Amino acid sequence: MPTSSRLFSQRLLCVALSTVGLPAFSAGFIVNGPGTPTPRPANPANNPWLNYPTHYGSGASVHNFSDAVSPDSLASMNRFMKLNETERLAVMRQGEQGALARGQALFNDARLGSSGLNCAACHPNGGTAGGKVGIGEHEVAIPSLQDVAQRYPSYKPLNDRVITQTEMQNNCVALFLKGKPLATGTREAADLTYYVGSFRRQP
Repeated sequence: MPTSSRLFSQRLLCVALSTVGLPAFSAGFIVNGPGTPTPRPANPANNPWLNYPTHYGSGASVHNFSDAVSPDSLASMNRFMKLNETERLAVMRQGEQGALARGQALFNDARLGSSGLNCAACHPNGGTAGGKVGIGEHEVAIPSLQDVAQRYPSYKPLNDRVITQTEMQNNCVALFLKGKPLATGTREAADLTYYVGSFRRQP
């Protein structure tokens, strides 16, 4: 199998597996503890999403899965699978390029916060402006964002736990841009993470 076709098949498998594994998280259910869902909500309209069986992993915490994969998402996947390989690749490239463009716009948008700064002020072209910034009683060097996607998840003393790249970006939004963190799971948070993760160290 040619390398391009093999890579495409691997990416498609990831998309399919991520979709297949998620319908168990039924909309409207809130996990009160590991494996303990609340009672099934009323479903007078027979919404098929609400009829999926519940299942929560052993590490579950309190969440509302109403924004997880829904029948609309499954219908989108069905349309995607009916395309030929060339059309699928085009759809994927269009989605990725759109995310990069939106993420770049957010990266350069001072409206993410109220400080008048944007992400590029400290990380021009994904690098570093140099110098240090204050965090509480301490100062830390402004890091480069090149290859940042390879450094997360990672433990951060500020959070006292392992965090994702998206959560680290939210640290910066709150601390330095004086803004409201982007809600995880939203397109905006994903787009910014995708764009920031595209920065690569120059050989």
